[in-house]
Amino acid sequence: MTEPKRVFHGPVIVTDCPKDAKALCMRLGEIIGGSPCEDRAHTQPVEATPAVLVGFTMVTSVDRVILFCDCHDFSRLQLVLPGPLFEFMDAFYRVCGECVVAAGGRIVKYIGDGILAVFPEDAADRAVAAATCMRKEHAALVSAQQTNVDSDLEVGISFGQVEEGIVGHATLRSFDLFGECVNEAAMIGHHRGIAVTDAVRVRLSKETAIQPLKPYHPKWRENPLTVWEVG
Repeated sequence: MTEPKRVFHGPVIVTDCPKDAKALCMRLGEIIGGSPCEDRAHTQPVEATPAVLVGFTMVTSVDRVILFCDCHDFSRLQLVLPGPLFEFMDAFYRVCGECVVAAGGRIVKYIGDGILAVFPEDAADRAVAAATCMRKEHAALVSAQQTNVDSDLEVGISFGQVEEGIVGHATLRSFDLFGECVNEAAMIGHHRGIAVTDAVRVRLSKETAIQPLKPYHPKWRENPLTVWEVG
């Protein structure tokens, strides 16, 4: 197989793919905003984050702010909803997703009663604003169900380097990202409020009200993780 021709396009590298990968390459172009791989005109190359080609997947290493949330006591809540569970989940995804997008973030994926989202490296304050909005919208949605379940939205926000790109089986390829900070956001996200790592705290504006939480000790790390509560 010949080496793909690499062309810088925004934050990733788009390639002129072999014919047997044309469909995948076209899909990649759709997701990241590029054009189909063959017979296309390109603008002048622009500065881009270095990326590598893994098979036919573009993988980029970059610093990101990560947000993870899930619904507290969702297992009980789903049993007493007055309407269809599917309808509730669709509303939850839509109102919380709007908070993410309005703050300049990107929804990565829905995980049951959880959402994983990503923000640019300089957007710690915007991620907190999105989390605040999400908690408010979730509270209103739960209140409208008129149940006796005390459910609210738990949010964890972290910062660090991730590897991001298009992954998955040929029948379901989508954008995703991986890294220790993704795990950190998920772990500290089991706090009834907005929890942030120290790496996020130092990137917040001085006006942001924070207070220390009990350190969290991930099983894969020698030292505990310093965690703070916003608000």
